[in-house]
Amino acid sequence: MELAGRAIDPTAPDASAPEIARLLFHEAIIDAAQLASENGSPRLDLDHALVVLEQGRHLSAAGVSADTLRSALSEGTPPPTGPALRALELPISKVVESAIGTSSLARAERLRRWAARALGGLAALAILAYGVFYLAAASFPYRVSSAHAGFPTESYIGRIHAYGLVLHTQQQPGPWVEIDLEQERTISTIVLKNRADCCTDRGLPLIVELGDPDKNWKQLARKTEKYDQWVLHFPPQSARYVRLRSTANTVLQFREIQVK
Repeated sequence: MELAGRAIDPTAPDASAPEIARLLFHEAIIDAAQLASENGSPRLDLDHALVVLEQGRHLSAAGVSADTLRSALSEGTPPPTGPALRALELPISKVVESAIGTSSLARAERLRRWAARALGGLAALAILAYGVFYLAAASFPYRVSSAHAGFPTESYIGRIHAYGLVLHTQQQPGPWVEIDLEQERTISTIVLKNRADCCTDRGLPLIVELGDPDKNWKQLARKTEKYDQWVLHFPPQSARYVRLRSTANTVLQFREIQVK
């Protein structure tokens, strides 16, 4: 599912590849049906997989019909457009999640690594990249200057959305995200984890600012080089807001944000 999402992500460096995405979605559905059947049957084809998932009510739980998936994922027909496939990412993830029997996941990145080691299966990875999952850490609300397709303009830093990311803005001059700590708090650590699969040069220069209840901002730190994880430790300071912004025409995207 992660690879499928990247194949239809218009911002990914390898551009849109709907045929690859459809193949991966196709395999995820079949793997989900194999798990749901629990009878050791031979490898299913798509039609039989959809019957299994429909009978087990996994399709209805995901809010998608067998006809929709059959039309989009059948081999030998032209692949749907990128936007049409992107609309199927979340429903297919929910189908896989329902077939596995999981309803709530803790820390998507940690579980992704565990699944890769312990399961190694495409269907298991499908539940990790898409949908909304909750982090164990304190989850403060945020709002962003813009939102890439499939992402909200307001959410919580403890929720993971598409591509395993907390947030993803559109490309624009001076993108920003404003985190509301909900009351004035004393903080001393901010952890920012960049997108893991690509594009670590986006969002630079990245400026971290603290704001009081009246949103008087002061700069805390500035990042100008590519990074995977940026951990800021600083003397305890009082703040109501944390703002992350760039002065460039670029994109902000984070797979994890912690404020403590």
